[in-house]
Amino acid sequence: MVLYFAVFAFFSIMPGLFLPLRFSSILVPFLCCVVLAGVVTFGLRPDQAGSMDMAVLNRMLMDGTRREKIAALKYMFENRVDIARVQGLRKLLDTPDYAQRYWIIRNLGNSRYPGVIPLIVRLIKSEPGYLACKAIEAAGMAMGIREREFVKDALVNKLQSSRHWYVQYYAYTVLRKMGWVPARSG
Repeated sequence: MVLYFAVFAFFSIMPGLFLPLRFSSILVPFLCCVVLAGVVTFGLRPDQAGSMDMAVLNRMLMDGTRREKIAALKYMFENRVDIARVQGLRKLLDTPDYAQRYWIIRNLGNSRYPGVIPLIVRLIKSEPGYLACKAIEAAGMAMGIREREFVKDALVNKLQSSRHWYVQYYAYTVLRKMGWVPARSG
């Protein structure tokens, strides 16, 4: 608002000195809107120099601090960088840090590389609670027709063996999206 008033005052004084009052009263609001639209459109957009290349991401994920690893994983998720391109992905999966595992699982869901499906299935089987739900979500996002059959068995097993209702709910929801129908009882 302050910016608008400053621009309005500047444009009110300058045209008023050289142009008739009637013309400047029409010109000033128009110029203010054009200038502010330009500032908002071009001046406030994020810079493109902030993008990271794969070498920087790999270095952050392998040698960085906990905060750097999480930032790199979050950056990869938000910019849809395929986590399958990371060297040492299996080493990353073995981290005990809950937050890192969360972002790894979310990135696996974005991946279009078929080699991540066994990793997702492994996470569905091994993860407790909320991370299992995120792995189930990732399984639902990262699949083609062949991969669905591979994942269905793991999801049915998780649905039947889990003691948590929310894990069962996530598994059931993803299975239904895949076209799975439970067997009739009785």
